[in-house]
Amino acid sequence: HTQRGLIAGAKPGDGITCRMNNGPAWREDAIDHVGLVVDPASGKFVHAANSRDGVKVSNYKTESAYRNVAAVVRVLR
Repeated sequence: HTQRGLIAGAKPGDGITCRMNNGPAWREDAIDHVGLVVDPASGKFVHAANSRDGVKVSNYKTESAYRNVAAVVRVLR
């Protein structure tokens, strides 16, 4: 089971989806990036950025590439 919510209610370990709208075959409003929330107070999340940078920690509050958060998803037991 999953629960979808707003970024304001994010907790560590929640999935985060973003609309970056980039790449050669992007569709408007498509979900094209995912990660896991590390620290919701600061906006930090971990994700696979690209093949060059690999897995890294970024910030959805301060980095413009990740500001368009579509949803937060929590896996329920």
